[in-house]
Amino acid sequence: MGALVEFLQQTLSPYFKVGVGSNGITVNANSGVAEMKNNANDSLVNLNVADPTASTHAATKGWAEANLGVADAVRETKLTFDHTDLADTGTVTLDTSDLPTGAVIKSIDLDVGTGFDAGASVLMGTSADDDAFVASGEFDLTFTGGPQSKNFRSAAFGSAAPVKLKITTTGTPSAGSGTAFVTYSVPSAPA
Repeated sequence: MGALVEFLQQTLSPYFKVGVGSNGITVNANSGVAEMKNNANDSLVNLNVADPTASTHAATKGWAEANLGVADAVRETKLTFDHTDLADTGTVTLDTSDLPTGAVIKSIDLDVGTGFDAGASVLMGTSADDDAFVASGEFDLTFTGGPQSKNFRSAAFGSAAPVKLKITTTGTPSAGSGTAFVTYSVPSAPA
């Protein structure tokens, strides 16, 4: 009978306990807001969920950071590279971190700290179009007088993807370093 009374008290009260002892949690109804607290009911606890697939699902921290709070905010990702990335004559492609779905690139800046030798040239684009954003000759990998910039508005990314930085050399480079900055936003959906 004691267990039944305890169950009824918890069901009718603004909280109930799940589990026992220090591993248990308390679920509260606090003025219409659901709370999950520790067993002592004095501190909030974490709730693990999967990435959402519907508008009514809870979201993970990783999903939220990648997809929420970025609408209309200007963000930047950078990629630092140097001549050691180019061990031999030929081509190397480096990736930035993924830009989120819907991202629109607003500008790309290239700051060359030390000029590249060995006939180095750069393209920037996507896996499908290696010079979609920066074509051959638009940036000079020997120029160290300050950032080189290209302002434009790209098409929105259909899915999360990196920007590809492709460097080609005609010799084996012994010097060169730079940082590419990609500035983007995720525009709000029209009402």
